[in-house]
Amino acid sequence: MRCETHRDEEGFSLIELAVVIVVVGILVAIAVPLLFEASYASRKANAESVAANAERAIAVDLTLHGTSDTSAGTLAAELDKLREGFAAGLPGATIVVQPVSVSDLFCVTATVPGFGAANAGPGCSDPGWQEE
Repeated sequence: MRCETHRDEEGFSLIELAVVIVVVGILVAIAVPLLFEASYASRKANAESVAANAERAIAVDLTLHGTSDTSAGTLAAELDKLREGFAAGLPGATIVVQPVSVSDLFCVTATVPGFGAANAGPGCSDPGWQEE
């Protein structure tokens, strides 16, 4: 009995499949770190933006009234909107203003759990992004 080989069979050879798997593996090895870096950068930028917006809202309120209570009135409502938007995009994220009753020096801290916190305001001992 003779064994005939058929060269007209369709499909991919084992070598071709191995090459495709290696190429896909290389692409994944490049893409995954970039994805995590982009995620980190977006969370950091979001926290810095929210802290700066809260700082501006308090500064405007201070200019209008001389002192500000961040737990009552229109300023509290504005800060609550910022908190809600910040927490909606980043579960567990918080915004804290110290002290609650502001006359000149205050610090706004927008925290992203697992990443860090952004500080803004004239009363912050270390303004900017702080790694966790």
